[in-house]
Amino acid sequence: MSDNNEDNRQQETAEEQPVVQETAEEQSVTAEAVEEKPAEQETAEEQPAEQGSEETVTSPDGNKLTVVESQEVVVAGEPEHKPKELHIGNMVDAIKAMISFFTIIPLSVGEKECNAMERNFWLAPALGAINGFVVFLVVLVLGLCLETNTALLALIAMATVFIFSKFLHFDGLVDFGDGLIVSSDKQEDHVRALKDSLIGAGGYGVSLIVILLSLYCMSSLSWDVGAQVDNTWTKFITVAFIVWPLEILIKNAQVAAAAFGKPGNGMAANQVGNTELNDVLLSTAMTTVLVIITSLISWGIGSLCPIHTELPLAVVILLMLVAILMSVGVGYLMAYVSNKTFGFVNGDVLGATNEISRAAILLITLILLTVSLW
Repeated sequence: MSDNNEDNRQQETAEEQPVVQETAEEQSVTAEAVEEKPAEQETAEEQPAEQGSEETVTSPDGNKLTVVESQEVVVAGEPEHKPKELHIGNMVDAIKAMISFFTIIPLSVGEKECNAMERNFWLAPALGAINGFVVFLVVLVLGLCLETNTALLALIAMATVFIFSKFLHFDGLVDFGDGLIVSSDKQEDHVRALKDSLIGAGGYGVSLIVILLSLYCMSSLSWDVGAQVDNTWTKFITVAFIVWPLEILIKNAQVAAAAFGKPGNGMAANQVGNTELNDVLLSTAMTTVLVIITSLISWGIGSLCPIHTELPLAVVILLMLVAILMSVGVGYLMAYVSNKTFGFVNGDVLGATNEISRAAILLITLILLTVSLW
């Protein structure tokens, strides 16, 4: 039996040898083909050494073969592939993109405007001034025509804000509420609820509380100021004057949230990633100037009222300073909570910051005004 096994192994070895011989013959043919092309060798010698490298190997039959590894050669005169030019744009382009994306006003924007918006998000208070002016005009006209109570005017003002902004920030508030109110300590569960298209109890609950609080505080502020005199017009113009600077302040809160937040992977990632502490300082400075201007306009129009009341200057300055600090503080808190809960700040968080900061600023202002009027 052992002799038969040895015979079989010798036969198998004999069968494998032709394969090795064939391989050696193929390599010999390849070597001859290389030797028969002197023109190609001369061309290779003329090229720089960096374009190819030679390696000597030994075939199974003892012949030495030279293997040439070729690399890509850049032909003279061939156009190089240049990186795509990035159109950054200017501040006007940034505001144009903000109007197009965050309002119902359709504007033609492209890559230049979008890049400008992502790099100049600190200009958001300028968009707030535009939003506030639109709401101011709507409430002013409807208030003169309807001569109704402050609660209905506050409702009209809030409805105008939502419609003009295409309900984008309200949608972010609902998603933020869903992501925040999750019975789990795992970050991925909060993120999943945040990005889920379905609305849960957290979304309904948080959005309902925030909107009702904003309506109540806006109506109460107008009533407290207008109640000092028996004049319906004074009550109505107070609603109009509140919403104008308020829309500027809540945009400053968005800038603060973007500056202190960690960027995610959504549409607002570049806005958050490009917004820094210096942008908060610029945004706050712009907010201060715009709030002063709108307050002066409100004072000028209010002084035309036959029976009007003027708050003490010290009270007005105190309310303005507190409101500006509140806008930055709420933005920071929203970024802190979002970084801890979700690991990032995205567009939904910025939208929620817009709505939550409105309710918070109105509430603190109402408390301070009530105390000062005692």
